[in-house]
Amino acid sequence: MINLSTKIISKPIIFRKIKLSDAKIIQKQVNIMHILNKEKIIETLSFVKKDIKKAQNNWKKKKSFEYVIEYKNKISGTILLTFNNKYNYCELGYYIDPKYWGKGLIYKILNSVIEYIFTETNYEKIRFRCRSDNIKSCKSLNKFGAKKEAIIKGYFYENKKLIDAYYYQILKSNWKK
Repeated sequence: MINLSTKIISKPIIFRKIKLSDAKIIQKQVNIMHILNKEKIIETLSFVKKDIKKAQNNWKKKKSFEYVIEYKNKISGTILLTFNNKYNYCELGYYIDPKYWGKGLIYKILNSVIEYIFTETNYEKIRFRCRSDNIKSCKSLNKFGAKKEAIIKGYFYENKKLIDAYYYQILKSNWKK
């Protein structure tokens, strides 16, 4: 059973356990992201709060661990860690506030989290799922030595359109610090 810290500090970034009081900021950031990606999805505040309550419940059950990412004392996204004990891997998912896109923040965030997982846990691999149309995110994963290992055709369905998912994986032995 995994026990993670509720707060991880990797200056200037802080990862802390998600709280219900984060809902309004997260809702705004996610909806801006959907608009910029031309997705016809609007997240309501009640939906975001329900999602946060689910994340908190999963934390208690040690099923998954969702952190808020704080950069310069402002919420800049979230990151979700889900551990698979049977196959000894962590699946990592994240979103970043669009105002930080293209500024190198994702590199700092991923580097901090990957280092934490590989140094503070016994997991030997990290998996990422990425939309095929999210080219910048896919390139970010390559910087750490993550390799595209699978394509799931039509995984996402948005705006009456199927979008493929790419699965990336990085092994502890291949990690570029």
